[in-house]
Amino acid sequence: DEQQITDLQDIQYGIENHLREHASLPETLVVLYEVNEPPTAPEGRAAYRYEPTEDGFNLCAEFGSASKRTSLYPTPTLPADTKHAYVINPNDWEHEAGEWCFERTVVFE
Repeated sequence: DEQQITDLQDIQYGIENHLREHASLPETLVVLYEVNEPPTAPEGRAAYRYEPTEDGFNLCAEFGSASKRTSLYPTPTLPADTKHAYVINPNDWEHEAGEWCFERTVVFE
């Protein structure tokens, strides 16, 4: 499960970079990984999913167990080099066992 969180953080980092450079979400992860392959889920687990939404995006994975509670209130972060678009809750990685989607809200100013 820890490796999956690391993989999803890597994917999210690419999405955030795309936001800063283009002030928009990528349509697919393919644009983030033109040179390298995107991270893949461990064998026997569902493939990672990226789903653009009306308010941002979801990153989904299948987990073997629930995470330990780390933060009750994720705090908004605003990168100094943003181009008027940023993720409100980028550090909330708490999840239940099984299929789980991390809902990310993007603010465009």
